[in-house]
Amino acid sequence: MVSRHGLTELYSPPQGTKVIAHIVFVHGLFGHPEKTWSSKKSRSSSSNSSTTADERLQHTEQIDNNGISVSTFWPQTLLPTVIPDAKISTWGYDANVDGFLSSASQNTIYQHAQNLLSDLADLSGTDFESFGLRHYHSGLSPKDLPIIFVVHSLGGIIVKEALNQSSSTVGTRLKEIAPLVFGMCFLGTPHRGSKSASLGKMAYNLTVIVSKRPNLRLLQGLERNSETLDRVGTAFTQTLLKHDIAICSFREEHETRKYLIFNTIVVDADSAKIGDGKEEVSSIPADHSNMTKFESTSDVGFRRVSAQLRRWVETIRSLDTAIPLQDQEDCLASLSDTITRARIVEVHDAHEKTFHWLYDPAVVSFPSWLSDTSSSRPIYWIQGKPGSGKSTLMKFAMRDPRMTELLASDDMEQWSLAAFFFHDRGSEKQKTLNGMLQELLRSILQQIPALSRYVLSSYIELVQAQRTRCPSWDFSSLKSALVSLFEQRHVKIRILLLLDALDEHQGDNDLLASLLKSLVDKSDNKCVRLKMCLASRSWTVFQQHFGNCPGFSIHDHTREDIMTYIRARLEPCGRQETDQLGRDSMTQLVDLVATRASGVFIWVRLVVDMLAKGIQDGTPHRTLEEKVDRIPRELRDLYADTLRRIESEYSSEAFIMLQTALCSFEPLPLKVFMAISNLPVGYPELRDEPTSSHKSRLASRSGGLLELIQRDQSVPESEGLVVQFIHQTVKEYVQSAAKTLGLSPIPLEILRENGYNFILRTCAFYHDEWVSCIKKDVFKYARCAAKKCKEDYGAHDSEYSRLVSVIVKDVMMSLRSSQSGPISLEWFLAQQKGSFCADLLSEVRAYGDWEIHLAKLAVAMNFPEHFMHRPNSSSVIGLSKIPALLNIAVAASHLDTEIRDADHEYMIRVLVGVGCDIDEPHGRMFKHINPTQVIDEYRGVSPLAQTLIDEDGSEEVRLNIAKTLLNLGADVDSSIQCEYADSIGRHSYLLSSLDYCVLYESAAFVRLLLQHGAVTTSSFTNTGGLLRIARLRQDAAVIQTLHDFGVGNINGEDTFNDFPSLTDAMMIQSHIMAAPSGGLSRVVFRDSRMERFRRATADSSWGVANNPDFGAATDSQLHLEVTRPITSSLPAFSYVCRYPSGEISILPEEMHVARRGKKSIITLIYKRHV
Repeated sequence: MVSRHGLTELYSPPQGTKVIAHIVFVHGLFGHPEKTWSSKKSRSSSSNSSTTADERLQHTEQIDNNGISVSTFWPQTLLPTVIPDAKISTWGYDANVDGFLSSASQNTIYQHAQNLLSDLADLSGTDFESFGLRHYHSGLSPKDLPIIFVVHSLGGIIVKEALNQSSSTVGTRLKEIAPLVFGMCFLGTPHRGSKSASLGKMAYNLTVIVSKRPNLRLLQGLERNSETLDRVGTAFTQTLLKHDIAICSFREEHETRKYLIFNTIVVDADSAKIGDGKEEVSSIPADHSNMTKFESTSDVGFRRVSAQLRRWVETIRSLDTAIPLQDQEDCLASLSDTITRARIVEVHDAHEKTFHWLYDPAVVSFPSWLSDTSSSRPIYWIQGKPGSGKSTLMKFAMRDPRMTELLASDDMEQWSLAAFFFHDRGSEKQKTLNGMLQELLRSILQQIPALSRYVLSSYIELVQAQRTRCPSWDFSSLKSALVSLFEQRHVKIRILLLLDALDEHQGDNDLLASLLKSLVDKSDNKCVRLKMCLASRSWTVFQQHFGNCPGFSIHDHTREDIMTYIRARLEPCGRQETDQLGRDSMTQLVDLVATRASGVFIWVRLVVDMLAKGIQDGTPHRTLEEKVDRIPRELRDLYADTLRRIESEYSSEAFIMLQTALCSFEPLPLKVFMAISNLPVGYPELRDEPTSSHKSRLASRSGGLLELIQRDQSVPESEGLVVQFIHQTVKEYVQSAAKTLGLSPIPLEILRENGYNFILRTCAFYHDEWVSCIKKDVFKYARCAAKKCKEDYGAHDSEYSRLVSVIVKDVMMSLRSSQSGPISLEWFLAQQKGSFCADLLSEVRAYGDWEIHLAKLAVAMNFPEHFMHRPNSSSVIGLSKIPALLNIAVAASHLDTEIRDADHEYMIRVLVGVGCDIDEPHGRMFKHINPTQVIDEYRGVSPLAQTLIDEDGSEEVRLNIAKTLLNLGADVDSSIQCEYADSIGRHSYLLSSLDYCVLYESAAFVRLLLQHGAVTTSSFTNTGGLLRIARLRQDAAVIQTLHDFGVGNINGEDTFNDFPSLTDAMMIQSHIMAAPSGGLSRVVFRDSRMERFRRATADSSWGVANNPDFGAATDSQLHLEVTRPITSSLPAFSYVCRYPSGEISILPEEMHVARRGKKSIITLIYKRHV
């Protein structure tokens, strides 16, 4: 018996079946928890000959006592046949606005939602636990069951309101409901109200006649543009951002007919969808009431709804219980960055009557490509002239519901859309491969959580390396993670990638194109299907890669769109043309502009702006046509003409604004941008002008070539507006134009500078939080400013030297003068990435010697100008007294500062030139780059030694740095202190630089040291010389290099007996780095050409912690640390030495195991009787 109010359980899986989800049905206005979902028909129709026997059985017919009617309550009878492992319930409430003999319920939507939440929360943990559930979606405990809602009409609004309340609730049990919701299936829900409201009006007329107290508030809540719907919809948008809820919306196809006078679509197509980017939209061939009633599993409505529910349940089922929920969430959070998807929002929406030809198969092949199920044409390329509207078209394509409707799949799997729009005028992530890969990976994982298992290994590695739960992803990690999604063959996925403005990618476009094609190649078109829609200019590199792909040139199809846009812009600007002559004249003007545009929308936009003003001023159409004839048709000429027409009194401001937009690393907030523009012309106080004043000044000074966009929609307009070029082609023109940009006159003191300088001066002048967006990158701007001045004036020009001095002064003083303010040196270091700045921040907080900290920071940021044009030396500390500057300089990439360039040698030469000791040992800040056996707590290491022990650095960079140090006089025989540990304790010994390189490095390092006169007598006790070490390592290149410099006999053969003791042999072998051409590995048990130990088992979990005991004269011990307790028999270890003369194998005489916490320590004792 279905209860009229509250939750009624309809189906529960058989005992022993693990319940996957809880599907809850909620009816709509005038609905009922059973009747809304039940179909009725006569018995005769149910036995129609056209219905198969199987279908009749699937009806699960319910016949009354008189045998007259048959009904199918499909949530109870049909749905369990396709989803047998989900609990199914229906929820009822008083949805009538009238009561015939009694008053109707006076509950509002808000109050009904409260009741629904309470009823769901009343399902106790014991009740959930009885289903044997494991919930992998929300991150709550295993007893929590994921919920899927199927809602009709008003029921959808009530459920949305319920989730809004749950999402915003703190401290009560109701807050636990929203995180449990996996998906919502909306059937005819009026998200924006009912356009005609005919049903409501008719119900109202009825209730005022026969009811005691009609509930009109429910009706009012469903009216078009009602305050209730606006409130619920706005809040639900935030709920979707907070919780990953899948959405599918179905609209009615047929009109509702009542009483011969009521004939309408109750909920139109626009109101029946939310408009969320990940929402699926479809339809059911029935009217508003009957779209919820299905007679059999062959009903098209049932097939569509149940297929969606089945996909969601399969996704829940496929989630891996072994993956920690917190790891999944943290991984997704580390990939999330609003800036990577900001460009899509910023692109102008298409005019409502344009671009619809994209979905007309008679015009272009795009629709047939979308619906094509073959794998022969996975890439579609839309090309076009600069400014022809490619980005607007791509945004239109992805937002149009016809895209998801056309995407076809023979196995009915859901398609996921992921998009990235490159943006050269934006921030670094908006124009690089890293940004693209990060956004695509985030979008796919958010839509298909089951894929997280293939990414988490990369995420965990980054967490461990960077020691943070929100690590930065590099190109290698991002590429590996994304590729793994398309290489797996367990989770069925259908993905469409939309990538716009490939030509605005900042980097190797050949690499970009090759990467995209390699992703397509990973698809097998069965388990994994991948399609790509790309848009770019017709560059040669893209022609070579995508020229054979289906596609079209956008400018060949936009003439009508351009004319539509022109009419929409110009006709409202002036007089209404009432006579045929006036209308013909306007048509002729529109046609002229469209013809001269040649498909370039950005040209039309600028020209229409000019014409609109003329029409408003009453300029005759003939005069406007003549004006259009004089306007340059090429964009570059148009931009030049636009700048020439800027009034001369504004030329300085125009120059500053355009240079600032060109040089800023990302679009700057309006307040910051205007402050930068005002400062050089002496108007710093104008930064506090109203936003409307700033807008007017920006338009008049830039000639319309700069625009304002609302970057952050969550803040007031005055705070969220940023400034950028109206189009990429404008930036390209300013970048390549003459210094003056065609503006005149410009004072010399302004003309000689550039955008970087203007930005730096603002950094120095203001110390408030609102300039933090540029202050955090102050060193990067300074480096770019110095480089630009050098390009403009030459390296030896006095003007360049003076400007660099000014830049350095501005940069340094901007940090020093704000030590006590919100933008201080501590604040700056906290904004930077990497361990060096974190360590330096600790130093700054420990003691306040500002000059020392700033000097170290300047070296880390690769800013040698700080040391080149210094003030009177008596006023500052001597550079030679500042420790570790050269060690910082040679640390190179390990400092993790994003703005270091490749010229590390120049910084070293500058530091040595100003008095830094080239052999000063230091290294306390760089333990993380030292091998475990190199210690520096007491002596430290010299800059040369640090370069040699930096195993993870690029060999080419390290060689160049070492060469620079040696050429500047570094001690080629500087020593490196090493250590080993045994059962007695830790012991240290010294290696020369040459010893170290023969042991660990390539022949290039050995040759470099020998070329600079390194002593060839080994300091390694009892080893028999460098050549023996090289032979034991089996590095032919090192052996040849030593022989070239007269060290030993290259043809001689060393044997095991050449070493005084087994201990000495073990000592050498346990430390030798694997040769580039083969040889040993420093880590015991790692496969190599010469093995020290060979295990009888293949247990890869064993690892080595300590090296052999070098102190024992006759016996040798090896300590092995195992990362798990020993619970089974120990493997047998044998010691194998392989020489040209043969092999020697030694078995341990004794083996001891000790427990240390969760680890086990194994001691192997070898006796010296070989």
